[in-house]
Amino acid sequence: MGSPGPGSDLRHMRLLAGLAPQDLGEVARFLNIRHYRPGGFIFDVGERADKIYFLDRGIVKVTIVSPDGRERILDVIDAGDTFGESFLGEERGRTSAAQSLTATVVRTMPAAAFISLMQTLPKLCVAFVRRLSDLQRRALLRLDAQMQADRGVRLLAVLVDLAERCGRRVGEGYLLPVELTQGELGRMVGLNRSSVSVLLNRKRRAGIVGGRGGTIVINPTLAREELRKAGLLFS
Repeated sequence: MGSPGPGSDLRHMRLLAGLAPQDLGEVARFLNIRHYRPGGFIFDVGERADKIYFLDRGIVKVTIVSPDGRERILDVIDAGDTFGESFLGEERGRTSAAQSLTATVVRTMPAAAFISLMQTLPKLCVAFVRRLSDLQRRALLRLDAQMQADRGVRLLAVLVDLAERCGRRVGEGYLLPVELTQGELGRMVGLNRSSVSVLLNRKRRAGIVGGRGGTIVINPTLAREELRKAGLLFS
């Protein structure tokens, strides 16, 4: 048996999943590996947006700071996903920060190299357009959820999104990573930790949320049914 090609360990990257082995090898030529400890900043607000990032292992949160100085979490990135796409905009400075929630391994690629690869690898270009379309869809869903007056609905919408992207399947539910604390969840929906705790307990009594202590398990079927009743069109 021959040795694996240079791109053989990239197949878990969702953006690259449809590429042929020789194309993965070409992509691998431009990637550099970086390691971050929990709490480490991968990039910060104001830094030059000149790279795209592929999360190999770990969990990353993307944040902004509100005018009153509070951190707001815009998104949570799971292993196999891509982030930092803002290099495509006219404004080349980062408007958000990316910080490790766990020990992470990140592969970086210069924006110029990625743009060049999209011109020569049509499947990569199509996958990237689909990625941007998915980001837009999720952003609209989050905006729809944030406009809901019911705090429980806002929290549940975030929990469903996180569970199905970052959670581990446990029976009929999804176990959220323990790094996504009640405080972190609160910063995603504009609530304090105590409010999140009260709302989670209500969802536990309704059978929508399970888990004990610091663990949170989401029943996606029951959760989506409640979101549909609230008028949220989660796909």
